[in-house]
Formats: sequence, structure tokens, C-alpha cells
Amino acid sequence: MKILVVKGEAGKDIWEDVKLSKFGIKKIVAEKTKQKEEKTETKDEIRLKLKNLFHLRYFFFLLKQIPREKPDVLIVKRPYPTTVLPAILYKIIFRKKFLMHLDEWEINKPFRPKLGFKNIMLFIFTYVSIAFADGFVVGNKNLKKLIHSNKPFFYLPNGAIPWIIKPAKIIKPKKKIYCLYIGGSYRKVQEPMYRAFASMKNAKLFVAGKVCNELGERKNVVKLGEFEFKDLSKIASKVHVLLATFDYHWHLQFTSNVKIFDYMCLRKPIIASEIGEIPEYLDYGKAGYLIKPGDMKQLKRTLKMIKSNYNEALEKAKYARKLAEEKYDRRLLIKNLLKELENLK
Repeated sequence: MKILVVKGEAGKDIWEDVKLSKFGIKKIVAEKTKQKEEKTETKDEIRLKLKNLFHLRYFFFLLKQIPREKPDVLIVKRPYPTTVLPAILYKIIFRKKFLMHLDEWEINKPFRPKLGFKNIMLFIFTYVSIAFADGFVVGNKNLKKLIHSNKPFFYLPNGAIPWIIKPAKIIKPKKKIYCLYIGGSYRKVQEPMYRAFASMKNAKLFVAGKVCNELGERKNVVKLGEFEFKDLSKIASKVHVLLATFDYHWHLQFTSNVKIFDYMCLRKPIIASEIGEIPEYLDYGKAGYLIKPGDMKQLKRTLKMIKSNYNEALEKAKYARKLAEEKYDRRLLIKNLLKELENLK
């Protein structure tokens, strides 16, 4: 079976960092113009995103390239007009299978305040793709509740890359316990975590990733800035605990959290909010510590517990690494998907 994956934009997901050719899969990624100087999203970048949304050159490229590749199954990530329309035409003309790879952001677009016009267009083409697709690839099982379709669903979480992210060096806490939070962008759901560390005397929070560009000065919080994935193990080697703790927001129950899979590879104790599929990833507390969303008192108690019995926390961390290697490895997840697609009618 020949499979072609068409991505509407570049980005970290299940289709990255894996040699897809080994699985008989080819990938095409849309052209994406990047701002080199500005790291935050400017008005120029917003205009560029709108331009990419209706990128006619890419549309005509896909219109020619998809039939040339002759895939038996076409998987489209991101419901842009430039990706969805060529996929629908290919399905109708060549009578091949078309699967839409959706996440919660597409389903929820009109209700997000930023980029209103773009959100509405994505919402429209999301439901156009739902109408024409032969099935759906989803990173979270709960998305079935939002899509409302009897067509087949194929479960494909973002998964781990343990061959790239190596276990971090272990250091045991002494007077203070150091924690690391990695974030792509600042969101209000992170606020309880920052406030909690502002009142802690024996703990310090290190923050890494693009979130540092948007995060102002916070008490007891150290911003490490953006980083390369090859440096992630070195960064994690300087801390004792990895955090994915949030306040409650409804959309979090539908996400496939890439951060958790990265954390699992690092073999460091994890504290995460009990939202969506995160409890399942961490084997319901056997591979990490789960706390209620927004419950920062529970976070403080959990940190004290980890500090007092760090060896037990390390055992959970070792198990998390094992799960990343044996259950959530991206290569294994893609291999399982291919087996399921053989039954697609």
C-alpha cells in the first residue's frame, strides 16, 4: 500500500523525525515563509499565514503532484483550501482513499479570538474535509465526540522519539528542588503554576521554549529561552522534575500532548495535570504523578513527596522511558497505523 502524507504547514508531530520511506510513506510539506528576526507572531507573520492559507502555487503543485505519486491512501494534515481541494479531486477522479488528520484546533477555530477570518475559513474547510474524507486520523480518542461521524477513526497520538531524546543525567535534590516546564506559547492555563512557584521557598521553576518570548518576569522563575532538541537532555540534566501542570480548559481534553512524550524519554520524574489522555500516557500514575488541573496545593505536596523519596520517583521515570520505547515510539505507532489501514474499504 502506497501512502502519501500532505502537511499544510511544517511543525512537530507524528510525521516528523521518522524515516517514513521505510514504511512506504512519502511526505509533502507546504511551503512556509519564516520571519528570521522576529520570534513572536507579528502582523506581518499573520499576513503570511493568510497568504499560505490561499497559496495558489502550492494548490496547483499538489493538483499535479498527488496524481504523480499515485497513493492508495492520501492523508492530509491541516484543512487548508490548498490541501483539501486537491485531495477531494484526487479521491473523486482516481477513486482512492482520502483520510483527514485532524486535531482539536481545527474543530474549535471559530471560537478562538485571534485571526478571525482565517479561523472561519479553516472551520469551513474542516467540515468540507469531514464530509468528503473516507476516515479520520486523530491524536486523541476524545475527538470522536467533536467530529460526529460514523466513518472509521484511526488513533495516532504524536508519540515519542526515544532514539533522538536520550535519558537525562540524574541529580538528586538537596536544599531546593528544581523543576522544568517546556512550552510552545504562553497561555492562561499556565498561570496557576507560575503563581505557585512565586510562593515556594524550596523550589525553583525553569522555563524553556518559545513561551519564554511571551512570558514576563516572574518571581522564582528562570527563563532558559528556546533550544534545539539535541540539547533537551542537557537542559533536563540540571533539574529534578518535569512539569506539565495546567489550569482546566475544555480543549486540553482533546489534545495529544507532545510535551509529555518528550518528558517520558528523558527518564526524569513527571508531574502532570489529570486532563484528557495524559493519565493514560502515564499509565494512570505508574509512570508519573498526576494532579488535579489548577490544584497548586497538590503540586506543592507532590514536590515535597518527590523530594523526600526521590528513588521512588526515579522508578516511575524509568517506567515512563520504557513506555516511550515500547508503546509510544513514533515508528511503532506508524507501523500499527499501516496494519489498520490494510482493512480500510
